[in-house]
Amino acid sequence: MNTVNVAAAAAATDVTLKWAEGLALGNVAYITEWTAAFASAADKFTSLTTTDGTTTASRANANGTVTGALVEAAYFFKAFSLDATDLMNFIITNDGTNAMRDTLFNTEAEKLKYGVMSMAVGANDACTPAFPTGADHVACDTALIVTVAKAYANAAGVAACQPTIAYGGGICDPDAWAGSVWESLQDARLFPAAVWKPLLTAIAAGCDGMSCTYVWDGSVSAT
Repeated sequence: MNTVNVAAAAAATDVTLKWAEGLALGNVAYITEWTAAFASAADKFTSLTTTDGTTTASRANANGTVTGALVEAAYFFKAFSLDATDLMNFIITNDGTNAMRDTLFNTEAEKLKYGVMSMAVGANDACTPAFPTGADHVACDTALIVTVAKAYANAAGVAACQPTIAYGGGICDPDAWAGSVWESLQDARLFPAAVWKPLLTAIAAGCDGMSCTYVWDGSVSAT
């Protein structure tokens, strides 16, 4: 685990990346081929060059035009479930010296080298996570691909949606209640021992007339 190149503090000014729809179409094509390849052992791949011969450059230029630098990274792992924060941490700590980590999370000067990004994630459709009692748990093969470029122009006909991250309700954004749950989950992930363990332990101690056993050290099975 190596985070030495991750900036210790935020940049002096915000450096945002624009979502590139044409690049995203290339990512989706990659993931589609990767998941389909599980039907044939001979077609499986863990490379940026697919079995059908597509490459970083060919996918990027299939639905638009790249200007300047282009960097792409793919990550292959087994997972029971996916979480956006985990995937972000995965990029930071498992990307070696690749420019992907640096352009997303390093200094302002490094971030300014790129202006657009896209990504896609998928799992082996033939696999279902399972947690059988007395047997090994089943995690599924998963792939994440991320692409960044200095600039990108969509080809004619490529839909431009420009997604944004905002709270405000509706199908895409959490309402006040869902937002508060999300924030609590993030808080629990950041401060599990100092804040949340004492709180949940106190709740467990107050249980009366129902089964609510909380176990934190793995000594017995929790119910």
